[in-house]
Amino acid sequence: MGAAGGGCGAEPPSGAHVFSSECTACHTLSGHESGHVLGGDLARRRMSVAEVESFVRVMPVRQRLSEDQIHAVSRYVAAAQARLAP
Repeated sequence: MGAAGGGCGAEPPSGAHVFSSECTACHTLSGHESGHVLGGDLARRRMSVAEVESFVRVMPVRQRLSEDQIHAVSRYVAAAQARLAP
């Protein structure tokens, strides 16, 4: 189980919480590119949930994410991208 929860009997993980705890060292969802963030801003990209999932599975994180965490953060990022679309 990853640092953001999601084990047996636990509430489903929050995609926002997983992103905040596991992804923000390298990525943002602000809609503005920043030179200080290694992986860049994800808000201006357009990916399906499945595409985001494929990237999440290979991203370096402190602890391996559970399937529930992967699904939650993928839905969160794809929804943020759709919401911030020009």
